[in-house]
Amino acid sequence: MSEKPTGVSANKSKKEFTVTWNDGHTSVYPFGLLRAACPCASCRGGHENMKSEPDADIFTRQITEDNSTTRLSNIVATGSYALTIVWEDGHDYGIFNWHYLRALCPCAECRKERKKPPPEWFRRGGREERGEEEKNFLPRAKQSASRF
Repeated sequence: MSEKPTGVSANKSKKEFTVTWNDGHTSVYPFGLLRAACPCASCRGGHENMKSEPDADIFTRQITEDNSTTRLSNIVATGSYALTIVWEDGHDYGIFNWHYLRALCPCAECRKERKKPPPEWFRRGGREERGEEEKNFLPRAKQSASRF
């Protein structure tokens, strides 16, 4: 399983965040899943609950689908190892490193590897063509990283 992205984009109209990995796999994350799995100490209930992978029960939780906590505002590169997602409610503490994001992939193939079924809300949605509201964040991330 590879943990290096070759492309990162977000589609606000579909509320999906997409990562293409260097092994050819594509992970599509609903915004609600990303917010529910936020790796920050506040969302995890303290530093002692922070782990390198998402909680095992994240795929069985009821996920809030659309409110200011699940509407993406921006994505910021965090070095060359992670992204920080900024939500419309101002929350921007979660640093999603590549390993964490790959472990969070909700597709059937990745869930099978981890012995977890894909959640119902993921099975309902299709992977339609990307719309015009999609924004590619990787080129900007590479530019930001090259300044340092």
